[in-house]
Amino acid sequence: MGWRGLRGLLFDVTRCYSRSPWFPPTMISLVAGASYMVYLKYKIPGIAPIYKKTVTSGYEKRFRTFASVKYNGVLFMTPKDFLESIIRDDPETLKVTRLSEQDVESLLRKTPPKSKGSIKLFRDLGSNGLISFTEYLFLQQILTKPHSCFELAFKMLDTDRSGAIDANEFSTLNNVLARSQSLNAVEDENTDLVFPDSDKAQLGTTLMRHLFNKNKEALLTLNEFTRFTHNIQTELLDVEFQSRAIRSDRISATDFARILLRYTTLSVEEYDGFIQRLNTRLKHRETITFQEFQKFFNFLNSLDDFAMAMKMYTLADRPISLPEFNRAVKACTGSALDASTLRVVFELFDTDADGCLSYQEFIQIMRERKSRGLDSSKCCHIHTIFWNFIGHVLKNRYSHPLLNRPPGAFFPGGTSRNNPNWLILGN
Repeated sequence: MGWRGLRGLLFDVTRCYSRSPWFPPTMISLVAGASYMVYLKYKIPGIAPIYKKTVTSGYEKRFRTFASVKYNGVLFMTPKDFLESIIRDDPETLKVTRLSEQDVESLLRKTPPKSKGSIKLFRDLGSNGLISFTEYLFLQQILTKPHSCFELAFKMLDTDRSGAIDANEFSTLNNVLARSQSLNAVEDENTDLVFPDSDKAQLGTTLMRHLFNKNKEALLTLNEFTRFTHNIQTELLDVEFQSRAIRSDRISATDFARILLRYTTLSVEEYDGFIQRLNTRLKHRETITFQEFQKFFNFLNSLDDFAMAMKMYTLADRPISLPEFNRAVKACTGSALDASTLRVVFELFDTDADGCLSYQEFIQIMRERKSRGLDSSKCCHIHTIFWNFIGHVLKNRYSHPLLNRPPGAFFPGGTSRNNPNWLILGN
């Protein structure tokens, strides 16, 4: 519908339904639509920057919250910032330090080569390093995806089947995984989160120097890449585990439950109910080792495969027993969960105390936990929000073939309430 068509529709609706109870919200939606179409038609200066910044992703918000350094107008995290973003709700400081080229080189000089990579890479570097926004997204993907996902992506980039990729190919992988979040900031050259294309070739970061050396002349093999992603996953899980550890190698069942329920949309009452139910039912003081903790989160990275397996075996519509659950986990990950982990999970999600897990609730909560409150699917472009809203209004208010008639022929026979074509669409 063009501008003139919308104007005619607005006139007919105003004349006919000014007394209807649903008139105000409908008018608001139509006025919003008219304003938006004016923008599209005339490209009013100054509007585009506003609407583009009204909706941002959870990833972008968190990156901006914890990023503590800026170079050439672009925000970066340090390795310490990234680790804090995993275990803390707020950063220790809100100060952003501006770096010179000499500062950047001083920070990156301390980056070890990949031959000396370890599960303490970020902790050893501390504030000595730079992580870009796209690399932040890439690291988030590493934390929530199974190794098979990265192996497949690596092999797709290795077009000559040499078993290795260069720095440019790795940057492609990095950006593809980042763009899978559908984030406008990655594509906007005017943002303070990415460098212009002309500067990207000269940009050095901790990950690029670690994997490809200072001059980016080294190659990265599949085995090296697999080891790197494994080390990153292990380090980030260990950081989260140690934040709750009662000893260096164990956490309590209650703390394990608190980690599982973190980032979810449970209300305070629901959250407390889960914890209370667990503490009431556990007869012995269960503890979870890091190996058990890591195995469970490796399972969460295959949660979609688990959900599919449940559907294939028609188990998704009913509570699932512990043996069924463990068999499905083993089918998806290749190994079963430990007995102590299973007991905690089942006591936590067995709402009826019948020995079965509430499958639907478990999947929903674990998906929220897996995304760490940063699920970009909850964030869409402002175009999508607007048209979904208008579509919802039109679907519920104008679900009648008369809508398709031209302006002026909207209500044949006039607008009298005695006319059967005069519809009270809100009922």
